[in-house]
This record gives sequence, structure tokens and C-alpha cells, in this order.
Amino acid sequence: MFALRPKKELIEWFRRFWADKERGISMELLVEFTGVSKKTLEEVARRGNRPMQDWVQSALSKFAHEWEAGMIEVYMRPNRTKAIRYRREPKLDMRPSVGLQVVDGQIRLNVGLKNRADYMSPTLKEQLNGR
Repeated sequence: MFALRPKKELIEWFRRFWADKERGISMELLVEFTGVSKKTLEEVARRGNRPMQDWVQSALSKFAHEWEAGMIEVYMRPNRTKAIRYRREPKLDMRPSVGLQVVDGQIRLNVGLKNRADYMSPTLKEQLNGR
């Protein structure tokens, strides 16, 4: 089982997820998986959709938890259409990452690997713009 994310944290996660052009899942498949309409998802991503309905929070929290854990897979069917399914064994997608960190008043560059589905940490662009 998973814990529901707070609405503010979930909205921030989903905004970063929505803005990622290489997220690996189309909006149509996301709508199919979560059961939330595309219009509602757009409202959450663009306007924050506060107050968020409980069922939307539950559906997006479940998706975020399973996406970050690598339990969801997008695959190609024999008829060349994409579909979504659960993996038997979770598989994380690790990617190179760059970030900033302040240590003893000095700005340091963090270079390393991170889970591609981790949208909780701010991007380098957000850090440079001070968001």
C-alpha cells in the first residue's frame, strides 16, 4: 500500500512531471491508467487546481508512487500501439543528473545518478532561477 501525498507536494510533483518532455508516458495513457480526465490533469498542471478533489489526489498519488518505484511499464503491442501494464519486478530508470548545493556558504555542483521519475527535487533551471 502507499501513503497519500499532501496536495501541495503532489501538485508540485505533477507540474514537474507534466513539464518533462521525456517522461516516457503519453497523456492518453496517463488518463487511461489514472481514470482522471485530461482536462482535470491539465488544470492540476497549469493552475494547481486547489482545492483538489480527494479521488484525484488518490489517483495521482497512486500513479506517482508506482511510477517512481518503476512498477509501471509502457510497451508496444504487436499492432504498433502503445499500452501500459504493471511490471513483475520493479525496474528503476537511473539517469545522470546535475544540481546545486550550498555548503559552508559556497555553491557546489552535484553530479551523479538519480531516478528519472523523481520529480520532487528541483531542476537545475529552477535552482538557478531561485524557485
